[in-house]
Amino acid sequence: MSDIKKPFYKEVADKLIDQLEKVLLLGKEGGQLLAGLTM
Repeated sequence: MSDIKKPFYKEVADKLIDQLEKVLLLGKEGGQLLAGLTM
């Protein structure tokens, strides 16, 4: 992997982890709401 791609993938991974944590905290209803906002 090049130096250009590493930060990009890390940024995407951090965002996905952040969203997962929010979904787990909010529960099913919050998860569906979050999914609706991201689509």
